[in-house]
Amino acid sequence: MRFVLELDARRPAAEELALAAAAERAGWDGVRVADDAGGAECWALAGALAAAVPRLRLQVVVDPARGRHPAVVAKLASTVDQLSQGRLLLGFLPDGPARGEARLAEAVTVVKSLARGGPATWRGQFFRLQDAPLDPPAVQQPFPVMLVGGTATQAAAWADHWSVSGSPAAVAEQVDQLAAACRVAERALAGVAISAVVESPATPGDYLDTGAVEVVIGGTRLGADPAECLAALAALSPASAWPAR
Repeated sequence: MRFVLELDARRPAAEELALAAAAERAGWDGVRVADDAGGAECWALAGALAAAVPRLRLQVVVDPARGRHPAVVAKLASTVDQLSQGRLLLGFLPDGPARGEARLAEAVTVVKSLARGGPATWRGQFFRLQDAPLDPPAVQQPFPVMLVGGTATQAAAWADHWSVSGSPAAVAEQVDQLAAACRVAERALAGVAISAVVESPATPGDYLDTGAVEVVIGGTRLGADPAECLAALAALSPASAWPAR
């Protein structure tokens, strides 16, 4: 089981870098930053994190509704993957029902086509490309993609990683839903890793038997004050949560 710290982009960027460094020292495994209009730009923060925390896996979550063309997202992702020497996990938020699901699926298809090395050509309902390259190329060929929220059917269709939330029982139920969706899609359940966004930082061990491979804890749940967060990070290490990890 891995530990991932979800950063709050509304904090000053310097504080977020300090929290990420503290998580790395405490033995955590990754950090997550999200595309949030009310805070620091996620890709700029991810580039700084690539240098500030040389071990942690970097999860960057983007919102297709924000208007970035998926070719631009792919280029940003490949750059961060290079800067981090292959530590990027690119996440997508679901873009609403019906038309939004189609737009999301098309965006992921374009990004994955480019991530395989390009050049890529695509003529879809929402996006178009003609012999588009991906330069610089990503270190990971291709880099993995994650669905944050959404449905089990969506995750089984294209995700390498699915991030869900809720109580341990709710997470276990969603894993069962994913198993059923994978059978329909004729895909192995083992091909989709599961993240569980935990309800309380005091109970990460409760998620050990849910089928999740990592727990995600939001920095805001550790305390509003930066000093309080730093102390909580030091106390809540993976080793303290489950010594047999």
